[in-house]
Amino acid sequence: MLVSSDETTYQQQWLSRLNMSPEQFVKGYRTGVAKGVVLAATAPNQVAREININGFKAGIFSYLLTHYFWQENSNIEQIFPKILPEIPKTFNQQPRYEVKVGTTYQQKPLYFINSPNSAAQAVVTRVSGDTANLWLGGVDLRKVNAGTVFTAVKGTGQVKVLSRNGVVAQAKIEKAVTEGTPLRLIS
Repeated sequence: MLVSSDETTYQQQWLSRLNMSPEQFVKGYRTGVAKGVVLAATAPNQVAREININGFKAGIFSYLLTHYFWQENSNIEQIFPKILPEIPKTFNQQPRYEVKVGTTYQQKPLYFINSPNSAAQAVVTRVSGDTANLWLGGVDLRKVNAGTVFTAVKGTGQVKVLSRNGVVAQAKIEKAVTEGTPLRLIS
């Protein structure tokens, strides 16, 4: 994998804070992941690609991963097969994951919690009068335009998008919502 000089400097700062040499870090890594799951946007010696998705620039793997994490109450083993076909073959980018040796973390629910709630696609970040600001971290941005309607995951809240800039939108409140209200797109 190609690493920028800024990334190398950042890694060296963290190793210094952790009082570890690069060799100690590599040795620790090779003995297995400490806890949880390690995700990589590429295989070694590949370049992680960025794309512009409806006015929002992001790494394609990070965007798709976030999209699925917000939408599904599943596990990384189920999500990866959905992400891989969405990455254009011309990108030559093969994401991967690794779990702690001897565990089944890849089969555990996301974030290692069992969530009884329906997954959200957006959240209300601010309410001012009859308008709300939304963060659209879990929705396919290609489906969000002026007029798109979101409803509260729980309760009766509803908003209609007025405008969008990347993953942030302004919406008219049609049924009361408060800051922090998780939302789902009406299909």
